[in-house]
Amino acid sequence: MSCRILGAVLPLALLSTTSVLAAESYAGKTDEEIIVTATRTPTPLPQVGSAVSVITPLEIERQKPQFLVDLLPQLPGVTFTQFGPPGTASDIRIRGADAFGTLVLIDGVEVSDPSLIQTSFQFSHLLTGDLERVEVLRGSQSTLYGADAIGGVINITTRAGGGPLRHSARLEGGSFGTVMGSYGLSGGEGPVGYAFQVQGYRSDGFSAADENDGNTEKDGYENLSFTGKLSAAVSDNLLVSANLRYADTRVQFDGGFPLADADNEDDQNQLSARSAAELELMDGRWSNLAAVTYTRTTREGTSAGMPSSDFTGERLKFEYRGAIEVDDDQTLLFGAETENEESKSLEQPGGVEARTSGYYIQYQLGLFDRLYLTAGARIDDHENFGTHDTYRIAASFLLPETDTRFRASYGTGFRAPSLFELFGECCGLPVPLGNQDVEPETSRSFDVGIEQDLLNEALRLELTYFRLETDNKIVFDFSNFGIGPAYVNFPGESVSKGVEVVASWVVGEDLELWGSYTYLDAKDPDGFRLPLRPKNSFTLVADLDVLDDRGHINVNLRRVADVEQFGVPLDNYTLVGAVVSYDLTDEIELYGRVQNLLDKEFQTRPGYGTADLSGFLGLRAKF
Repeated sequence: MSCRILGAVLPLALLSTTSVLAAESYAGKTDEEIIVTATRTPTPLPQVGSAVSVITPLEIERQKPQFLVDLLPQLPGVTFTQFGPPGTASDIRIRGADAFGTLVLIDGVEVSDPSLIQTSFQFSHLLTGDLERVEVLRGSQSTLYGADAIGGVINITTRAGGGPLRHSARLEGGSFGTVMGSYGLSGGEGPVGYAFQVQGYRSDGFSAADENDGNTEKDGYENLSFTGKLSAAVSDNLLVSANLRYADTRVQFDGGFPLADADNEDDQNQLSARSAAELELMDGRWSNLAAVTYTRTTREGTSAGMPSSDFTGERLKFEYRGAIEVDDDQTLLFGAETENEESKSLEQPGGVEARTSGYYIQYQLGLFDRLYLTAGARIDDHENFGTHDTYRIAASFLLPETDTRFRASYGTGFRAPSLFELFGECCGLPVPLGNQDVEPETSRSFDVGIEQDLLNEALRLELTYFRLETDNKIVFDFSNFGIGPAYVNFPGESVSKGVEVVASWVVGEDLELWGSYTYLDAKDPDGFRLPLRPKNSFTLVADLDVLDDRGHINVNLRRVADVEQFGVPLDNYTLVGAVVSYDLTDEIELYGRVQNLLDKEFQTRPGYGTADLSGFLGLRAKF
């Protein structure tokens, strides 16, 4: 690395899938909440027919996670696995879809790595110091977002500039020789706004191969990250902006078949950038956005001190999006985008690439201040497999007399073959592993839900049924290894179905409770359970203000049960964490955080270890 880092639920009867932790309270959800990801236009929550969860600044502030993956598994429909300690590869799945079936955006940039075997984003390196808001949209969303949105979309926003100059800082240390720190500043002068953040993390870690199996070598991790944002209002109706994100990481890891306590290391650099111009016409009723984004990820691997891998993935994307507010009840959205993905490796130093262009349209209609409809369609043109069309419809119906809302959505999606699945070469084999005849995966997604407010809107219950069908899955055929293309389409339909239940309760001025439960039944075309998809997962969070609101106690519990991989069950586990904080002054906060309070032994992946009881102490300042 260029720098080595900073010197060093309520019972189920109360649980009932749109979960939003509103900024005004920890667990409460307000009808004034604005959702962007579901329609790509700012839309009031009651008009959104999709299932969406939001992580707000207050939740991040109260739980003080080191990484976003510490929070995402608390949401309904979201599951998490990891290959060991912080920094090792991790998977976030939505509603049983593959991890590479989730599209991830950070400040408007699609941040997945085209050089991976399956194009996806590594959440393991995403620290939380600069995060402002996270929207998680569940269900197939290819109509607005193109390929790779079979399971859903995770849209991450970092802090923006504007207003008076503000500083923020955080310093934390604790178990496993962990040291973490960050500093940020933001503000504005006239029409110009700016925000910058630098974060560092270092940990000695623990063995990625489970220590309970006799593995003792520690696998450490280092991360140095930077984000920057600039914006300028050129005129009353023209705004230009630019943002940059960079992460320089080094992680030690174990792997192999069988799993070995090996001396492996991966050095990775993630760079993403975006520049955009937003123009409003027709007295603000026609908004236009033009943007160019670029991502570059490099991964250099070593084994026993010797180079073992070298990958570079790049994506260049141009997009235009327009939205016309026809009247108070109608909005028309339309857009076009084109992107080029490229991957280079030791086996293919000249690189392989593919271009995709997409065109979409969406119509939103409100009727009688009760019924809100959304319909959209899209066509994508991939230079290898040709065109593919998708569509989506959603509806939200309000019954204000009883504080009830019904919602439903149906959409189609697809996952384009990755560059490796199309062209991949490996290990000096005489024939490529990739298959240029492989077809995209396709999906159909349906959900229907009801939300009910009770106790003068202090209690909100939500219940959602969902079903996700995926066809034509791309798999690795070991029988072709070394003699022909190894990636093929697996015939038949994989089905994930289940129920998501959410409850939020503002018990009083000082206490709020939030909980979620997900039942997931995910099976492949032969009727076997898909690996590492828990049938039952449950989260309960309690947030309490004490000492005249200068002290805060946050306790979270997560239960994961009925998980298996290829017919072999994993142990169920219950994790309890707690954060206690106190405002020393109006600007400085002292806090302590405990993870795995019950000191449970568990695995999210067979053979790979997880953290025992661990504690951290920190200071946070805003001035």
